Amino acid sequence: MKRRFAILIQFVVCAAFGLAAHAQTPAPALRHFAKSGLSFDYPADVTFEDQSEPGGQHLALTHAKNGALIMVMARYEIIDSPEQLAKARKEVFDYFVAAMVKEFERQKAQVEHLERQIEVGGAQASGVRLRAVLRGEPGNAEVYFLVLGRRLVLVTIIGSDKELAAAAAVWTTVRRSLKVEDRTISDNSLNSRQARIMELECQKKSG
Repeated sequence: MKRRFAILIQFVVCAAFGLAAHAQTPAPALRHFAKSGLSFDYPADVTFEDQSEPGGQHLALTHAKNGALIMVMARYEIIDSPEQLAKARKEVFDYFVAAMVKEFERQKAQVEHLERQIEVGGAQASGVRLRAVLRGEPGNAEVYFLVLGRRLVLVTIIGSDKELAAAAAVWTTVRRSLKVEDRTISDNSLNSRQARIMELECQKKSG
């Protein structure tokens, strides 16, 4: 399933930023990604690609054994108000989800749309699970968003049911370790505290 969406995903991300039961095995060593204030951990046996655009970061992770695709995307544009969040959500999250649904429908697949919330970086992210069957194989495309470090962050996972089950541990590691620093102000300033309050308010609005 993931491979069928590879081209679509590249198009969606570029447009939005431009305006994947097993026997237990030893856990692989973790690697740490950190760039432009965004950081997270991921297993060493996962293929990592930095496909960032001028408008934001786009990090893709795949595993040769399970095939599921996990992505972390974060726009550089700073969000200081619920209005800016609504605009960013429309330009990135809503656009991404609509494009995915359109591709499912183009392939004559019936799409189930379920709103969900998950934990990302210690905060609640809102999003959707799109479920469909392609060529007899059921799977999901999950997309979630939230504000971290005053930036809109999207996390996604795409794959068949088997691929998603195999990638569950990777997905959890990436989500729970994800952090975005606010690099525009110092951590001890009054503005920093005000920005954190605004970030929490934006997260409430996104819920």
